[in-house]
Amino acid sequence: MSENMQNLSQKIANALEFNGDIEIPSYITQNLNKNLREYQIKALKHFYLQRKNLQTNHLMFNMATGSGKTLIMAALMLECFKQGYRNFIFFVNSTAILEKTKANFCDEKSSKYLFKSEININGQSVSVNPVMSLSECKDEMINVYFSTVQGLYSLFTNERENAFTLEDLKGRKFVFLADEAHHLNANTKKQSEEDEKSGWEGVINEAFKSCEENLLLEFSATIPNERAVKEKYKDKIIYEYALKEFCQNGYSKRISLAKYEDSNLNSRFLGAVLLSLYRQNVAQKNGIFLKPVVLFKSESIKESKENELKFKEFLQNLQARDIKEFFKGLQEEKNKENHFLNSREFFKNEFKDSFESVLENLIKANFMNHFILNVNDENEATQKQILLNSLESKHNEIRVIFAVNKLNEGWDVLNLFDIVRLSGKKASANTTTQEVQLIGRGARYCPFEVKRENVQMEEFKRKFDNDSSDEMGILERLTYHTLNDVEFIEKLNAKMKEVGLFGGFEEERVELKPTKRASEVTNGKFKLYFVGNSRYKFDATLFKPQDKSVLTHQVQSLDIPLFSSNINESEIFKSEQNAGEFKEDELKKMQKGKIAYNVFLKAFNVAGLKFDELSRIFDIKSKAELFELISNLNLQFNKKQEFNRENQLKIAKFIILKLKENLQNKSEFEVSEFKSKEIEMPERTILRQKNEVQSEAPQWLYYDKITLDSELEKEFVKFIEAHKDELDKAFAKWVVFRNEGFNEFKIYDNRKGEGSYASGFEPDFIFFGARNANDKALKVQGIFEVKGEIFTQKDKWKEDLLEIISGIYNKGLGDEMQVRGFPFFTRQNGGVEREFLDEFELFIKVE
Repeated sequence: MSENMQNLSQKIANALEFNGDIEIPSYITQNLNKNLREYQIKALKHFYLQRKNLQTNHLMFNMATGSGKTLIMAALMLECFKQGYRNFIFFVNSTAILEKTKANFCDEKSSKYLFKSEININGQSVSVNPVMSLSECKDEMINVYFSTVQGLYSLFTNERENAFTLEDLKGRKFVFLADEAHHLNANTKKQSEEDEKSGWEGVINEAFKSCEENLLLEFSATIPNERAVKEKYKDKIIYEYALKEFCQNGYSKRISLAKYEDSNLNSRFLGAVLLSLYRQNVAQKNGIFLKPVVLFKSESIKESKENELKFKEFLQNLQARDIKEFFKGLQEEKNKENHFLNSREFFKNEFKDSFESVLENLIKANFMNHFILNVNDENEATQKQILLNSLESKHNEIRVIFAVNKLNEGWDVLNLFDIVRLSGKKASANTTTQEVQLIGRGARYCPFEVKRENVQMEEFKRKFDNDSSDEMGILERLTYHTLNDVEFIEKLNAKMKEVGLFGGFEEERVELKPTKRASEVTNGKFKLYFVGNSRYKFDATLFKPQDKSVLTHQVQSLDIPLFSSNINESEIFKSEQNAGEFKEDELKKMQKGKIAYNVFLKAFNVAGLKFDELSRIFDIKSKAELFELISNLNLQFNKKQEFNRENQLKIAKFIILKLKENLQNKSEFEVSEFKSKEIEMPERTILRQKNEVQSEAPQWLYYDKITLDSELEKEFVKFIEAHKDELDKAFAKWVVFRNEGFNEFKIYDNRKGEGSYASGFEPDFIFFGARNANDKALKVQGIFEVKGEIFTQKDKWKEDLLEIISGIYNKGLGDEMQVRGFPFFTRQNGGVEREFLDEFELFIKVE
């Protein structure tokens, strides 16, 4: 793509390849109560890079539904406050979204509140202040006016007393935050000069242009597919993260289809509540709190109310024999891929022979009337909105929702697992689109933590794509229940593909069986020794406190600025003026007693540093010990520094805040050293899109089937095939493992101080071999990563890590494992890169 055809996001992505040192400041990370995900960090880096080369103040974040755009808004509010902005206007098309977002930003009691309880920027305590007029705005706060776009239009076109007017905006800089901003393109679509200054879009633009420093930050998952709109956003889309990429990267549930031949609604009612109970019990068995929610979708409000009554009647009349007949019908279909059959086996194991009777009682207990919510009644909209936005809470008992179209846009829910289409009517194109929008809502991943094979899996990503035999995989599935209407399912499938929700419903289970060669090289035990490592969340019980000398070094290395009553403290923290700029004769040493202990304690509390956090990092038993330690250090100050009580507090606060910043910049994870571990790899089941499996695998592969993601991977397979005779000469026995994303083979960067520390990846191919026929284990290991040229710079840390882990490792049984991490397998100048070829020649050299 030529540079003049690239949009802003693509240009910034290219520029970031050469500006990889951009870091997210601690005043953002330490003031958000949620960790930023990798793609959210990338979105903020795009923003920072764009602000270095200002060409427009109107920007669009085009990001998938469920990707956490509101958290990015919160981060940008903190950044804009740091840059001097105090006034923000948030607007959106829907009142429901407005109230939800208001709680996200302002309600500290909300489970989805996005900020820490105490926001601290430059030593200044900051709060979010919802306002209704300019007179309520305060310089030390993040002032936010919340409105629908219709309300904002009315506000600026029908001026009222004590309200914002367009005239009031002039001379004041504002940040406009537009959510679901695809609704703001009516004028652009018309392309009429007369309309440019009227309508929602025109009035918003007029408000935005009232001050040249204003920022207009738009957020939307979809941009209208019209030439004029696309042209409008060409130089404004600062970051793109498509739904397809979001799903493929593991941040969503997978989607499965439950088809029903019986048009009686009771079949769908029973199927949905059985799968819901299955998920609940699997989670409970594994120590996870989960309250799966079922949504019953109707065509009209009248129909929805009728269906609600039918559901309650179904519950009242349900008997164990109905459940038995339901499962019997599935068994007769002999559908081994059916999640219902998995649930039956689970319930039978858990509740034994009388499990149908147990299920009858559980269903009636878990889906009682007061656990049901019909959201179509406007009279109770506010109360229902609170319930809808807190469905994940342990205090929210709602299990079943009846709806029509109210929840297709703006609904933020994680624990929706079953969507049931109750209508049997032929679906229109508009209906299909609405269904896909709803599926997109339900596909948001519901996070949970789990450990398998000594591997701590990521909380916010899918974990069982490549091990569908694990019962916990059902916790990563959204099930769509519908009549077996072929035409409707085909339309739905096509629409899902179009928007990027995986490949529709076309997944299949693939059984991987070890080959004869795999059996021979492992003596039929299917055990391999892999040199890898693991990652785990930082935990005081797993961490040996650092020596106090590390802390004293941190404090002594501080450049302490000049504090005085004539210099504003916020300016000190903003620029740290005078710090590190003094000549030796202008400095004086810190002496014991310059800061009183009670002043130190006050600074400690004001800074909000938790002592237990400090003590778990450093070997310090009390605040008094910390005070004594700092008091005896030789710190450097400007000769003009006075140590009155006011300045003592400022100095102590500065030191403690810097300590706090260092602690909060510490990685969330710890990574172990590389060592050999035994892994058993028998038959495995994976999930793949249909037609993705290459059935005939080379004989030297471990499993009998192979999936390849790119032409370059096919070239790698051809490369090994071409050199198999040389490998036979160098190794008495060998096999190559195609890594299908198995967690057992994930490796993590354990180089502290690197920006990639604790990041992990699964190498594409792993070679296991033995030089001598008598070797009981495969002692030689080669790790290969296939990499397209455009990704080599971005993923350079992986190549560096592979080089570093090359070496000799003890297997723990007296044997030594020889590991070689190879340079990327890539192509350059029409052939395989020379560096890789040189390493491979050394690898196959007969000793």
